Amino acid sequence: MKFVITKPEVAEALALSVDEFEELRDDLELRGFPLPLAGLGERWSIINVINWVNRKQIERIVQQRPATRETLPH
Repeated sequence: MKFVITKPEVAEALALSVDEFEELRDDLELRGFPLPLAGLGERWSIINVINWVNRKQIERIVQQRPATRETLPH
């Protein structure tokens, strides 16, 4: 099993080109995107990246969810 991923693999996980990832990297990190692993150069924990992507997907789904009885003010 692979535990670390490279910059091109991170970009692919985010559906970005490597150049796009580089352009957005500072902003992504400000939004909680994981930093590269210490001592490994430009390599990220695959688990941390996947968890961040999944969390962002869930947040997007929740924001787009139509109002239900439970979410409407009473």
